[in-house]
Amino acid sequence: MTARHAAARPGIVERMPTRYPTAVYAFVRRGEVGDEFRLTIATNTGRELDEWVVYARDFDAAARADVERRLDDAGLRHGAFQGNARSGWRASVQPLSVDPAAAQD
Repeated sequence: MTARHAAARPGIVERMPTRYPTAVYAFVRRGEVGDEFRLTIATNTGRELDEWVVYARDFDAAARADVERRLDDAGLRHGAFQGNARSGWRASVQPLSVDPAAAQD
């Protein structure tokens, strides 16, 4: 399932494969319209696990909590979104830690 399919079906998120769980990133970039941001959870090979849109005016603690919930839904434990308003949320990328137990076959 691609991120587009996941977006079309809320609550459905592709899970990270347990075999190679360490190279996962959260991306934030400007969207196509005004104060829109595109948030993406993807592997370092470009495979998107989840993607959605949030508006700058709504990007508050609740939105950050939603990001962390989505990381957890994608099978990432202890994932944390990082970024700040001064950077303009330009492609703020942070590696995510993963529960070592999830990496076992």
